[in-house]
Amino acid sequence: MCFVNSVRIPTVYCILLAVLLLPYAEKPGSPAITSSAADIQATSLTVKWTPPADNGGSSITAYRVVILNGSSEIKNVNITDPGTTSLSVGGLERDTNYTVKVFARNAVFEGLAGEKVMKTKFEGVPAAAVIYGLPSEITNDTITLKWRKPKNNGKAITLYTVYQRIVTDGKPGEWTRLKTITDISVRELKVMLEKGKVYEFVVTATNELGESLKEDGLIKRVLASGIPAAVEMSDIPSEVTDCTITLKWSEPQNYGREITQYTVYQRIVTDGRPGEWDKLKTITGVSVRELEVKLEKGKEYEFVVTATNIHGESSKDEGNSKRVKAIGGMFCYNVYSVLLNIQCAALNLDNGFLFESNFAS
Repeated sequence: MCFVNSVRIPTVYCILLAVLLLPYAEKPGSPAITSSAADIQATSLTVKWTPPADNGGSSITAYRVVILNGSSEIKNVNITDPGTTSLSVGGLERDTNYTVKVFARNAVFEGLAGEKVMKTKFEGVPAAAVIYGLPSEITNDTITLKWRKPKNNGKAITLYTVYQRIVTDGKPGEWTRLKTITDISVRELKVMLEKGKVYEFVVTATNELGESLKEDGLIKRVLASGIPAAVEMSDIPSEVTDCTITLKWSEPQNYGREITQYTVYQRIVTDGRPGEWDKLKTITGVSVRELEVKLEKGKEYEFVVTATNIHGESSKDEGNSKRVKAIGGMFCYNVYSVLLNIQCAALNLDNGFLFESNFAS
């Protein structure tokens, strides 16, 4: 529900009111296609355009590019980023007329198309290479790119070039040239990856007429993922006088996959030698990153926290554990031991003997 002049309005009428109060919008104008001869090759072309002069009273939210060969639709691509004003298209026929249409959309309507006929060349740069067998996600620190020999479009291919770019928050960065390969019988390349990053790859081919386009449809995206990084604990003293300690930790790198739980482990250190790990608690509410733990006076503890995602649990053995010695007062004993001593004292008194409780200082 909503309130208008302090009057409570039912939800359905709130929605109708919101629609009626929307600014009046019309169809946007047509984008202007600005592609030139330099953007046209034998089997590929780059469609370029400028936004319509009239957005119809509402901001442009998307574009749609359609390519026709006669009456046959070859491509129909939606572009949801209104800041994108170009599209590279491959897989076309040589020496062929194509009708290119670009539509603009605002929040309400799609407008009329900007239209242009573009003819591919008889000879030109090669088609872009097709990368195959590449997974969309990998947990290794390397990946091998493999590609097929593309059409040379009338002139022999002389080299391949492998490009890479990083995608941050869904937005691709600038292309970086990884390697130029002049032995054209070689059509693969091993690439090092960094966990947690999203990569895009494309391979171009070059002949004497130039380099192929980095065709949008042939760009391959890969997430370099893995188990989370080791968890770092903070503000953990080496000695405590209290009967409890609160373990606190920060969220580690998840390497591209959400953390689903934390697990807190504890082990006892005797004469400098740590025992086996005991699981204290599994925490599935990952916004919680602390745990209060009870201590027993005179004991030395070691704590570690792990994080888990879809790929598994982070390591307990990467130097992130913390040792704590409990040097608290007389009330930091194991409760069971204290009660047992009290019970023994009572039995001895009942038997007429003097019993001294063994409360170690």
